[in-house]
Amino acid sequence: MRMELTLGAGLLATLLVCTLSCGKESPSPSQDDQQRCSLVQAAEKPTTIVTFAEGCLTSNCHSEHKHSPNLHAPVAEVRCDECHSKDTGDHVFPLLAAADDLCRSCHDASGTRLYQHGALDVGGCLACHDPHFGRTPALLKSDTEAATCSECHFENQGFVKHKSKQLETCSTCHDPHASNRQDLLMATAWTGSCGGCHAGVAHDMSTALSSHKTVEGLCMACHKAHASNTSNLLRISTGKLCLGCHEEVAKGISGARSSHQAVLTGSRCLSCHLPHASGQRHLLKSDQATVCLGCHSKPVEANDGRKIPSMTASVLDARFEHGPVQARDCTSCHDVHGSQHAHLLREASPNEMKGAFDKKYFSLCFSCHTSELVTEKTTRISTQFRQGDRNLHSLHLEKQGHGNTCMTCHAIHGSNQGRHISRSIFYPGSTWKMRLDYTPSPSGGTCLTDCHEEIPYSRDAGDGKLEAAGTKDEVKKGQ
Repeated sequence: MRMELTLGAGLLATLLVCTLSCGKESPSPSQDDQQRCSLVQAAEKPTTIVTFAEGCLTSNCHSEHKHSPNLHAPVAEVRCDECHSKDTGDHVFPLLAAADDLCRSCHDASGTRLYQHGALDVGGCLACHDPHFGRTPALLKSDTEAATCSECHFENQGFVKHKSKQLETCSTCHDPHASNRQDLLMATAWTGSCGGCHAGVAHDMSTALSSHKTVEGLCMACHKAHASNTSNLLRISTGKLCLGCHEEVAKGISGARSSHQAVLTGSRCLSCHLPHASGQRHLLKSDQATVCLGCHSKPVEANDGRKIPSMTASVLDARFEHGPVQARDCTSCHDVHGSQHAHLLREASPNEMKGAFDKKYFSLCFSCHTSELVTEKTTRISTQFRQGDRNLHSLHLEKQGHGNTCMTCHAIHGSNQGRHISRSIFYPGSTWKMRLDYTPSPSGGTCLTDCHEEIPYSRDAGDGKLEAAGTKDEVKKGQ
């Protein structure tokens, strides 16, 4: 037998009445029947007027309210007359006022702030809450906050979930009723909703030397609030996300003839940069040299298959470091995202020259060093590498057919020989490496290679003639 019982709020509860096992017709009910009957025993709907003094919560009337772990205070204290008027007949207890007005008489939940929860306009308080009892302290109709909210808010799912979503506590960030902030946030995204939990990030972005200023306070520009299919709740993958704003960098990468492997693979931008704040310029993880040596302290393979040797010896172990290396400023010479020149160089600086000398091919070196270092055939000012006033840089670089460049003799990062002279160099036009020993002196120095004997030069010499025995007539004659 089934019977419908009308509750005080106008709700219907269907109860099973155990007439077979508990009635007089069954003198010997089974143990299971006795247990079922002890759980719930429903009475017939009263046919006479019932007063509040007679009580609403008895073993036969509305007992399901009495045993709920979360009761509305008036229900728990049997103060039903705070919301209901007297029985008008047929066991109907009308509300004293409209449901929402009754709620607002005690609860300040709506109508006073800039943004109001849409549910208050559509279904009122009872769209989310039960007026008598519930599974949560807030008397929500569903088992959890998240389950209640998801009845209307179908958030896109993702395998990476915000911790508050994992814990199913939407009210960690949102006010469920009304707020002066969009999306019913409890506080601004920066100082409150996100910064309230991620206080370390908020502090760093406010105090660090370098911070992601363009998105400060706009966490949702990069992150999703609830769930994502990308780590760290990012909207899309790291590279695409960063390049969506940093368009000039994106153009440099896509149009590069020489590409940086770190930009194209792995963590991409986050290989070198921190996303929020840093004690270094450009949001770098550390100083430039340390960041670069994170990969280049060991041999690596370039995109074109070249083997790039470890930079440890020429950077960390060198007695004489190139100025940019001393300053830990790799970007003085390299464009770290992508370049039109070999080795990610910012400007031209070839390993080998073909044809006559042209200073435009040495624009990288000449961005710091004066071009007169090479172009003046005689000088006593522009270079220290001279025999008297004869410019020996000019002699080396302007020799046609030899293919000499700055990097023929100089180690561009650092060397254990003065003037950044390399210990070994490629013989022009070949892959054979020959030694190069340089010994400085107060007025010049000496050079010794596998192709000629030791040749001294002196800035105090009276003329530009080089005096040394060698295997080549032009060297003997100082040409």
